Amino acid sequence: MQLKTKVTLIILLIWSILLVATYFQGERILSNSYLNLEQRKGLDNANEITEVIDRMVNEVSAMAAFWSIFDSAYEYMGDRNEEYIKTTVQVTTLGKADLDMMLYYDIDGKLVYGLTVDPERSSEVPMPEGLEAYLDPKGKLVHQPNVDSSAKGIIAIPAGIFLVASHAIVKSDGTGPVRGTEVLARRFTDETIKKIADQTNLNLELYRLNKIEKQPELKNIYNDLIKSNQPIINIEKNKNKLNGYILLKDINNLPIAIIKLSEPLDVYKAGINTMYYFYMVFLAFGLIFIGIIIYLLRSLIIKRIEILDNNIISISDKKQFSLRVNEDGSDELTSVEKEMNKMLSVIDEYSQEKKKLINQVSNELDKANKFAKKLEEAEHLLSNTISFMPSLLVITNKDFKITHLNSIAEKFIGKNLDDVKGKSIFELFPHINNYKNIFLKSYENQTKEMIDRVTFIMDGDKHHFNIIVYPFDISTGERGLAIRIDDITDKENLENKLRQNDKLSSVGVLTAGIAHEITHPIKSISVALNALKISSSHLFNLLDKYLSMNNQKIIHENTTGNYYTESNNEINKSIELIDEIVLAANQINEMVNNLRSFVRMDEDMEKNVNIHDGINSILSLIKYKCQDRIKITKIFGNIPEIECVPGKINQVFMNIITNAIDAIPNDGEITIKTYYQNDNIIISVKDNGVGISEENKSKIFDPSFTTKKSGIDVGLGLPISLGIIRELHGLIKFESQLGKGTEFIISLPISKRK
Repeated sequence: MQLKTKVTLIILLIWSILLVATYFQGERILSNSYLNLEQRKGLDNANEITEVIDRMVNEVSAMAAFWSIFDSAYEYMGDRNEEYIKTTVQVTTLGKADLDMMLYYDIDGKLVYGLTVDPERSSEVPMPEGLEAYLDPKGKLVHQPNVDSSAKGIIAIPAGIFLVASHAIVKSDGTGPVRGTEVLARRFTDETIKKIADQTNLNLELYRLNKIEKQPELKNIYNDLIKSNQPIINIEKNKNKLNGYILLKDINNLPIAIIKLSEPLDVYKAGINTMYYFYMVFLAFGLIFIGIIIYLLRSLIIKRIEILDNNIISISDKKQFSLRVNEDGSDELTSVEKEMNKMLSVIDEYSQEKKKLINQVSNELDKANKFAKKLEEAEHLLSNTISFMPSLLVITNKDFKITHLNSIAEKFIGKNLDDVKGKSIFELFPHINNYKNIFLKSYENQTKEMIDRVTFIMDGDKHHFNIIVYPFDISTGERGLAIRIDDITDKENLENKLRQNDKLSSVGVLTAGIAHEITHPIKSISVALNALKISSSHLFNLLDKYLSMNNQKIIHENTTGNYYTESNNEINKSIELIDEIVLAANQINEMVNNLRSFVRMDEDMEKNVNIHDGINSILSLIKYKCQDRIKITKIFGNIPEIECVPGKINQVFMNIITNAIDAIPNDGEITIKTYYQNDNIIISVKDNGVGISEENKSKIFDPSFTTKKSGIDVGLGLPISLGIIRELHGLIKFESQLGKGTEFIISLPISKRK
């Protein structure tokens, strides 16, 4: 397609787009403007109708104010003179005043006299039903206690709608005291609506609430009127007519009816017609203007461009960049021709640079794509890691209110993030209420804080948690906390079982020693009992002889003395044997008590414990392992009791002292020292055994690591001891030199930190 054709088509296309855009946009803007004018006009008409109704109400109110200051009415309310009623309150009086009801109430709100006429105002009729709802003695209409008290408005009863007004009955000079209230009413009928329509030149219709319920459209309008509390103006879809709706309320500000106004959209239709005429004129002048523009462009610009194009094509076909295009004239197109010639001289250089740049950009794009892919994978991995990590992860703001949860936390609390977002973490995890100060410390100091072993009862079972609190940047300028909660219940239960197994293993190790130690007392008891049996037999034989001699009265002094001496010797020997039995029994009892003190199978509660008692019990139980080759030295300081489970701390001493004995192959010495330092109790167990190699120093607290023979130990003693010491918030460390010995130092606080 030639340039001149393209230019022509482009101009026509641009003009067409401009014309269409102007048409539709102008139609939309002008149409909306005309519709807005119609809506404002409709709203003004609605307000005018409201003002007309207000004027009617004010007319009734003015009559009430005028008639309530008649002296004759004031006197009638005082003496009930029927002459006033006969001469003033008559059917004709109401007809002339354009009223339908006149009521007189005394100061207590009791009806003194009332007159109601029929719609034609030709005869008296009974007071309509439903009127009593508005005539409460303390209501707005009846209760007028002051000389200037009055009320006005609209009421709705089954018989129809009335414009009402009331005023306090006072003297003609406006003074009191008030003797009652005069109430006047005028019917608000279809004729009234017609009069208003004639005044405003509008089509009006009145719909009471019982009719609204039967018409869905009006029901929706009614609901909108209740919400907006102002007139609503609607334009029909075909834009032929405007409808306005006014909500009529009674004297108690309750809705009673809707007034609908209708009017044609004359302004809108006239504006649309004017707009169509304008577009026709605009189209005609536009076509003429386009023809002139196209002719000038072709003759002055396009022809020269065609020449330039032919020159460039010729150079391109021949691949001779030394050729130049013709430079005619001195206008902008000539400048283009000059620049074209300059460009031809460097086009090859630019071509090469372009290729390099394209390659460089391509490489950078490849790198960017790879980086974006890795970033996406990292983000996906991080999201999965957080969601499926075995720990509960809770993120809070500075007020400790939850902002994020991982899936494990949602599963634990049984609720989704949307259900708990904004709630305090202490509300969902009440068992950590006692640790608020740690959370506050982590936030204020921006430090990581740890809470070891939070224990609580849930569903009847004991659960244990470890909690780590991290300072966390939620977003730019906003800090919070990331709380990691690890359920260590299974781990605790397993460690308790391992401790118990280790304890039972220790008991097994002690069995040989107990059997060895208990053999001597049992042998002593056995020998003493046999000797006591023989001695008792001799004693009983002597007694039998003595009794026999006494019965025969053959008792000689020397014989009696010999028997007495022999009996006394046997008795003393028996007493000595009994003492040996008691001593052996006491030794057995001491060993049993020491074993019970170590095991403490019946105690699993924390209590105040004397460290020295536990150490002495352990030493008594394992002294058989020392024999005469190991000397044990005790240097006990004056230390207070600590709060712990006795069986657990004894298990630690058992493991460390037993290891010290096993580390001494021949003769040696173990020194056990205790002292008090900085609110902590220090226990030192030092031996001069074989020591620990550098290679094994980093492994001794690892489970299953042992240097003992297979079958003797599984390597759980020191790891379990480390766990027990950490539960007590204490520290355990050691110093050792190969061939010189090892010293284990335990530091325990007097009471566990809360």
